Amino acid sequence: MAHWLFSTPLKIGRLSAAEKRLMAKAETKMATADRITIATAKHEIAVYRFGEKTGPESQNIVLVHGWMSGARFMLAIMERLVKLGHQVICFDLPAHGESSSKSTNLSECAEALSAVINQLGPVDTIVAHSFGGAVTAYALVEPGKAKLTGRGQLLLLASPNQLAEVTKHFSKQMGVSDAGRLVFERKLCAPFGQPISAMDGNAMYGKTGYPLYVIHCADDAEVSVSEGRRFAELGEQMHYTELTGLGHRRILYAESALDAVEAAIQKGAAI
Repeated sequence: MAHWLFSTPLKIGRLSAAEKRLMAKAETKMATADRITIATAKHEIAVYRFGEKTGPESQNIVLVHGWMSGARFMLAIMERLVKLGHQVICFDLPAHGESSSKSTNLSECAEALSAVINQLGPVDTIVAHSFGGAVTAYALVEPGKAKLTGRGQLLLLASPNQLAEVTKHFSKQMGVSDAGRLVFERKLCAPFGQPISAMDGNAMYGKTGYPLYVIHCADDAEVSVSEGRRFAELGEQMHYTELTGLGHRRILYAESALDAVEAAIQKGAAI
């Protein structure tokens, strides 16, 4: 049951008036996208392309949303980057938004990201939120999977560092025993053919060699700020910005967070 719940994005329930206004605004923005459908082995992936590269310093940037989220929740970042002259590609992970299926896993989501990069690239930068950070890591380190351009860079927003910390937190919330958690973790990692200890952000991002920019909020109640701080073990490869007062989701649209994203993109382009 824990594995099923962990693999099945639940639908958002009743929306507040403010959330309904935001969703209506998002639909207006989505209507301006160049819509594309990409097929993977198991899924039809809904892709949305915004803007155009306006100069030699412009980038092709892919945004990766988190669990129980969707491309629509990344639109504030998209707008900021398009205004800077970049082309931005958003997409719905499997079992999210307008992509197919009702359940999915990290491996299938990484396959979707790889397909987007390989078919709509070359891609310079990936900006990922929460679970999207794990998706990005796995997509980049799997042999024969996705690669970025020579100026490639990665930007993580409120992303976990170790999958084991995520499953421990989830199991505690679900009331799963330690023995049950081990069974759940083995089933979860079966598609990778590796133990959960191998799902380590530092190890995977270290292999990529790409500059890594991490933005995390000290008051994030869903992914502890300790997860963001742990990326510091990567040394000079990693650049860290810590914010306050935005929690786990406001980091996607608060002005201070958008400013931090813009600064990271521009700093990375200058390296």
